Amino acid sequence: MNNKLTIVLTTYNRPKFLKLAIDAILCQSYRRFKLVILDNGSAEETSQLIMSYNDDRIEYVRNEDNNREFINVAFTYTDLKYFMITHDDDVMKEDLIERHINKMDLDDNIGLISSSINLIDINGNELNKVRPRLKKDKRWTKEEFIKDYFFKGDIIPCPSSIFRSSIIIENNLSYNWKVGQAVDLYLLFKINLLDHHIYLYKTPLYNYRIHQNQDSERNRISMEYKVRPHIIKLLTNNNLHKYVNKYKQASLGIILQITLNSFFMKSINFKDLKREINQLKNEGLTFNIISSYWFLFGCIRGLKNYLFK
Repeated sequence: MNNKLTIVLTTYNRPKFLKLAIDAILCQSYRRFKLVILDNGSAEETSQLIMSYNDDRIEYVRNEDNNREFINVAFTYTDLKYFMITHDDDVMKEDLIERHINKMDLDDNIGLISSSINLIDINGNELNKVRPRLKKDKRWTKEEFIKDYFFKGDIIPCPSSIFRSSIIIENNLSYNWKVGQAVDLYLLFKINLLDHHIYLYKTPLYNYRIHQNQDSERNRISMEYKVRPHIIKLLTNNNLHKYVNKYKQASLGIILQITLNSFFMKSINFKDLKREINQLKNEGLTFNIISSYWFLFGCIRGLKNYLFK
C-alpha cells in the first residue's frame, strides 16, 4: 500500500535522544509513512546512528552548517496526503499516528489534528504534567482558536500535530522566523484563519521532554513580546479588528501571569515586578475581564508553586 504521511524529524547533536525518537516512530502501529530526518549540522555520531537503520522508509538529509532556517526544508516534503514535524528529543506513543490519520480520513474538514502532551524530564521520567489538560476532545472551527487563546493561551501542542498537506501547499505555509521563537503559535493562528477545523485529543499521545532552562519564564515572556505585533498584524490584515484589542489584553495578561508566578517563586524581586507591570501598562495593559483573569491566574499559580515547591 502507498504511504500517506511524511514525518519530518529534526535533529542536532542529540544521538542518545534521537535513537529513542526514531525507534518510537518505527514502532508505530500505523505503517504507511516515510520518515525524513533533517540533520542540522550534527557531529559524525548522529550520521552513524541514522545510517545504522536498515529501513527503506527513512530518508536522511544533512545540512553542513547549523542554522535555524534549515527546518523550513521540512515544508518541501508535502507530496503525501499528510505531513508532520517532530523533534529528536521527544517520544511518540505507539498509536499516535494511527489515531490521528484515522480521524482525518473520516473528516475532510479537519486541517490539523493534535493531542495533549505528557511532560517528561531529561531521563524520561514522567512529570505528572499534561498540557493541555482537557475533560474531552476539542474541535475548533474558524476563529475559535483565537477566542480560546484569550483565556487559555497557546493550547495546541505542535510537536504532536499532523497537517493536511494540501493546506501547506495551497497557502505556501512555513515557519516565519521574523516572529521569533514562537513560530509554531504564529503558524497555528494562520491555519485557524483558513476555513479548516483543528482537532485535539484529550489523551496525551506524545512525551515531550523538558530540558533545564528550556521552558524558563523569561524565555516565555520574550517569546510573547516578540510574536505579539505579528499576530496583531495578521488579525488586522484578515479584517478581524474585533479581536485585536482582546488579543492584546490576552497577550499582555499572559506575560503578567508569568511575571507574577516568577515573583512568588522569588526569581524576581518587588522592584523588578513593579518595573515589569509598568512596562505592561506602557504597552497598553488595562484591567478588564481578560487581563483580570490572567492576573488572578498568575497569583493562584504562583502561590500554588510557592506552597508546594
